[in-house]
Formats: sequence, C-alpha cells, structure tokens
Amino acid sequence: MKLVFIVVAALLTIATSTAKGGPAGRTLKVYVIPAPDVPMTIVGPAKETVRKIYSRVGILVQYSPVFPKGGQAHREMAMVVRISTDCDEPPQGGIAVAQPYEGSWIQVRYNRVKWAAKNPVFTSTLLGYVMAHEIAHNLQGIARHSDTGIMKARWSAEEYTRITVHELRFDPHDVHLIDLGWQSRHARP
Repeated sequence: MKLVFIVVAALLTIATSTAKGGPAGRTLKVYVIPAPDVPMTIVGPAKETVRKIYSRVGILVQYSPVFPKGGQAHREMAMVVRISTDCDEPPQGGIAVAQPYEGSWIQVRYNRVKWAAKNPVFTSTLLGYVMAHEIAHNLQGIARHSDTGIMKARWSAEEYTRITVHELRFDPHDVHLIDLGWQSRHARP
C-alpha cells in the first residue's frame, strides 16, 4: 500500500511539473515579430514547430502577441525573434543571426528561406527549425555549432529530409548545453 502511494505521488509530481513547462517547470517566453510581408500562414506553423522541438527537451514555449518594451525581453529572459525581408547583406551571410552573449535578440532573414516557397508547409517547417536553432544559440550562451542535428552549421540534403518530417533533433551534447545555459540564465539576480 505504501509503495502504491509513493508511485501515485511521483506520477502526480511529474504531471504537475510537466504542466508547468516540462520536467523542471521551464517556460520560455518568445516574441515573434514578422515583417508585414511575411505571411502569417507561414509564421503560425513555424511557431508551432519551435514549440514541438523545445517540448522534446522539456521547455514549454509561450508566445506573446505584443512587442516587448525597453529592456522587457531581457528582464523576462525572453527571446525576441525578428523575421525580416529587407536584409541586403552579402550572399555569404547566413539565414539568421543570434546574439548568444546578449541572450535575447534573433534576426531571421526570411528572404533566405523563401527558396522553399514552392511548398508552404516546408517553408514554415524550415522557418521553425531556423528559429529553434537560433534560440538554442541564445539559450546555450555560446557561439558554436555541432556536427549533427539542429545545431549543425549547414544542413545537408539528409537533414532537410528529416526537417520535412519533423525528425531532426538536438544532439545530446546540445541538450546538455541548453540545460547548462538555462541554469546560468536563471541563476542571475
């Protein structure tokens, strides 16, 4: 009887903590600010892709519909993802830029993922994976890439195939770095 009580108590604890944002109650607020010419039919599903990716590593992503004021995002330890279409950087520039040492701001260059526009479902999924990759840079707090997975610097045809079916994952080392970064961010006064 005592063992049954312990098992039930453990299951209730897990269910309660998961409802609060994963095993450790981790909830990440994200502000997504798309340029006016970025279709919301692409942005909405991309946000859901990010939510699914982070739920696999125990982080609940919550989106805010309003733009953060002043240093609000930094105080909230939130992410601000600006999706722009007016980037005229040299062609060798990447799809997106994070600021891992600042920790909040991300810019995604939508014109660099529009090549996938022939398939809007893939475009939104790709955009979600790009956002998840850049958010991970900021959560980890370091500028680095992995040899495999979501944090790989340049995805191959194999990774793009895995993205189409939502099967590209974080490398275990990246999950560990996200956990360490999360602890560091939340240990600050």
